[in-house]
Amino acid sequence: MFRVKPCYYCFGFECVFTLLMITLIQILYRSVNSKIADIGRLQQENIILNEQKNVAPFIECTYKKTREFSTISCGEDDDSYAFISRFHESASENTQCVDRVDVLPCLSSDDVAKFNFTRLENFTQCAGLNKIRLKNSITQSTPIVAPSINITKYKGEILRPKDFLVKCPRCAIKSFFGWRDTGGDEDGNSQRCARELKTYSHGWPQHARFCDEEDVHDVPDFCRLHDFLREKLGGAMEESNELNFVASTDKKKSL
Repeated sequence: MFRVKPCYYCFGFECVFTLLMITLIQILYRSVNSKIADIGRLQQENIILNEQKNVAPFIECTYKKTREFSTISCGEDDDSYAFISRFHESASENTQCVDRVDVLPCLSSDDVAKFNFTRLENFTQCAGLNKIRLKNSITQSTPIVAPSINITKYKGEILRPKDFLVKCPRCAIKSFFGWRDTGGDEDGNSQRCARELKTYSHGWPQHARFCDEEDVHDVPDFCRLHDFLREKLGGAMEESNELNFVASTDKKKSL
């Protein structure tokens, strides 16, 4: 009987030892598999990075702390072209690293359609914009804000300022009336009697940002009569130089 007990002890010890070894082998197996998987993932990432080096020039660049997104474009530009933007200034000594800008659309395509309002054909308050004639050499310096839609049609709807208001740009006459090439219009005319306009300060929003490029004369024969008189009188009328204006007044310095 005393000889049997040591055999039980040895058998029990061997069983416990075997279980421990099996557990240890499983742990090592899982650990090795995890390491192999990590190495494989890193190798795949390195392959992708090497492939993308030519198309991802900023991947090794460092940048200063980013600022908040700018939403100025959302309030000024047409919704189809309005984006929020964020500027990233380069902090890298690498000459290939440059500043970059992230942009995101202000509205989704579905939301853009919600604010698709029909604008007025022209704003009589805004001379030099949408074929409204200039009565003076330059429009007044005091900002002019005018309605851009018939707001009575949109009662109960949500409107943003840029949907129903327009700030007129400041426009100035840049030349005398003369013949300007059209490339051929609907009537087959290759020239029209017009003078050149210039934008001195931008309007708001986007569709009213710039003045018209030219101001067409109400009487098409004006330039023809002008050429006839110049020929008869034997004189030559030169186009004016660019106009210069004092910011504090609306008086021109020179023509």
